[in-house]
Amino acid sequence: MTENEKVFLKKIFGLCNIYLGSFIVLGIVASTYIGMTNYKLYGILFNRTLVACLFVVIVTAVLLLLPIKIRINLALTHFTIFLGLFLINAFLEIPFKDIQQAKAKLSGMQWDTRNKYQAVRDSRKEGVNAYPAAFFPAFAGRKAFFDKNFDLDFEHNIFPLSGISKVKTFICNETGKWVSPVSDRYGYNNDDSVYNNTHNSIVIVGDSFAAGQCVERGDDIAGNLRRRGYTAITLGTGGNGPLSELATLKEYGPVLTPKIILWLYFEWNDFVTDLPAEFRFPPLRRYLDQGYTQNLALKQDQIDQFWVHFFHEAEEYLKGETVGDVFWDHGSTKDIKGLILRLVTFHNIREYFGFSRGNYYFLHEEFSDDHEKMFRTVMKAALQEAERLNSKLYFVYLPTLPSLSNEKTSLALGSQKVRKVISELGIPLIDFYECLKNSTDPAGFFPFRSGGHYNPKGYNLLADLVEAKALQAIKK
Repeated sequence: MTENEKVFLKKIFGLCNIYLGSFIVLGIVASTYIGMTNYKLYGILFNRTLVACLFVVIVTAVLLLLPIKIRINLALTHFTIFLGLFLINAFLEIPFKDIQQAKAKLSGMQWDTRNKYQAVRDSRKEGVNAYPAAFFPAFAGRKAFFDKNFDLDFEHNIFPLSGISKVKTFICNETGKWVSPVSDRYGYNNDDSVYNNTHNSIVIVGDSFAAGQCVERGDDIAGNLRRRGYTAITLGTGGNGPLSELATLKEYGPVLTPKIILWLYFEWNDFVTDLPAEFRFPPLRRYLDQGYTQNLALKQDQIDQFWVHFFHEAEEYLKGETVGDVFWDHGSTKDIKGLILRLVTFHNIREYFGFSRGNYYFLHEEFSDDHEKMFRTVMKAALQEAERLNSKLYFVYLPTLPSLSNEKTSLALGSQKVRKVISELGIPLIDFYECLKNSTDPAGFFPFRSGGHYNPKGYNLLADLVEAKALQAIKK
């Protein structure tokens, strides 16, 4: 080896050591952050994400013990792999809506590029009474933010579970056109005429899937059932979790006296994130007390006043905050801190392979048992409420597109625990996961085959399944 080759090798060796050392330091910092976040939010340190991060750090540290040539070769391989993963992860940061728009343009479709804030303002300029969709669960899921910035005393004042009644409500845009139906008398996504005769009605509780996001009214689950001749009423609200759904059932169930209750459960967030957030929200926990109600069906004027006041007060403030997207979806760029964290922690890659803290947890008995207990408590109360209403409760399991393409997802902790509880309580299960999984083209039931909510074809198939499994005894 010549002297120049030795100098070059020495420089490469030094750069490899700097790279590996820097990677180890960043890995330790990331591991510390993940552990602290886990403990702060859930009272645990270890989950799959932290274990995976520590494993990578240890493997990288071992490279520093290897001979020079082997270390250089493996360090270059290490760098190439992680650079590739970083670039893929960065590409996946392109917003979902942008991907949808790109696919729409390729198919020759026109896309309404206005964000929700702009669409509402344009509608108001035309003299239409328009508002963004109202999501009460945002107050539970982001309690610290709203407690700090707004005077919302839900401990002593009314808190709504529905939106503003009889106004043009801008919900979402996943297919190029804003879905903006006129809400019903209770602020839900139904034609108000559905209340003319609620005999043998079917009440649907759930989150955005129950509410019919993001399809036109009539193409949602309730609309598909109405087209088949049933009296179907959705009481769904975007962001709802199990406790909010129990509260909704207790408030509006007695008014509608349904024959059938369809409890739509979405596997992505209902069990893992929504449920614990709701249990940390005292106003919602009151609904676990037998007989508790705010009599919201008689207080729609107050609900309307609350939301109108809140939106006008918060409009200018929220449109400059990321958290405001839940109401205004103003289209602002994600905050820089969050973007950096998602990039350096390979968030999108981890989420795809099942190492995202938000959805697939390391098996920790205390943590999983707490979630199961909360879920069991809610569903037991829901079953009791259904019996009190002389109704039959059905549990409808709704999958995500990733769970249909990744077998590990269907075995996620939440799915196992949920199915166990439902089985033990004797609640009939309508499994849309199995229905889509066994179809020839599961992705075809999602907009542009890219996930999100179901498309009209998906909601129609769901209605077929519900009718076959639960509605044969109802006279049309």
